[in-house]
Amino acid sequence: MKKVGLALGGGTALGLAHIGVIEILEKNKIPIDYISGTSSGAIIGALYASGMNISDIKKIAETTKWENLVDFKIPIKGILSGDRLEKFIRVLLKNKTFEELDIPLAVIATDIYNGEKVTFRKGDVASAIRASISIPSIFVPFRYQNRVLVDGGVVDPVPVEILKKMGADITIAVDLSKPIKNISIKSTSGKSKRFMKKIEKKMIEQELDEINKYASNHKASIPWFLQSILNHPQKIFDYLLKKRLKTPKLLTITSNSFEIMVNALSKYALLNADYVINPTLNKFNRFDFDKSKEIINSGKKATTRSIKDIKKLIK
Repeated sequence: MKKVGLALGGGTALGLAHIGVIEILEKNKIPIDYISGTSSGAIIGALYASGMNISDIKKIAETTKWENLVDFKIPIKGILSGDRLEKFIRVLLKNKTFEELDIPLAVIATDIYNGEKVTFRKGDVASAIRASISIPSIFVPFRYQNRVLVDGGVVDPVPVEILKKMGADITIAVDLSKPIKNISIKSTSGKSKRFMKKIEKKMIEQELDEINKYASNHKASIPWFLQSILNHPQKIFDYLLKKRLKTPKLLTITSNSFEIMVNALSKYALLNADYVINPTLNKFNRFDFDKSKEIINSGKKATTRSIKDIKKLIK
């Protein structure tokens, strides 16, 4: 029987569509012999390759409070450290290595200094995913051995080629790119996305927490009037929430720029696929984690439309 490889592209929240894709493939008894993934595609691919039931993966996607996994830093190398998300993934994977997975997996990252594609197929899976999700300027780059790594989407947004090297006879790719006109996240919109509002609050909470830690460690050097202000954290929080820009501009600009780049690169990567599944994601953006059910359903619908063609291809 022909060996099937599944390539899962990146797309932050849009990557949840992969769950719907896998659900329908599994329902129709389409074998998945190899998986490759970039960024969010690496996360979903790793969970499934680890042996986790697709219904459990769906439940995690729909119930996780994703805003609790962000951890802001002073933006020198990135505004998110990525440590909380890595720990979360590590727990879900039970610290598995690539060698312990039920399905062979490849995770893609990029060496930021020489532009080389870095393919992980051995060792710790959670570390590989941490490297693969590191969108430049948003996540702090991941240091691995003598390399500094960022999101695999910089060089290979839908990793199809590696599947052939792994042994796949047929390659199915999931393309999460959208028309350019549907890409932008509008930071000037009067109604901010619910998730972005939660992110904004988390940012302020973490800033206040850092201020309070500093204050508790330097009580003797802080003037009395400043200490009296710090004794009313809710007032400070309300003030910052009112005065702060509704969406962090760096997050918006970087995300839009990165998605436009990935959109262009995906066209070339998909030329090597035997079949491409295209979920309709025009009405969603990369940070619509509160719309996980709808995004997963988009993956299900697209795969259901494609299932007859996929079965013919495999036969």
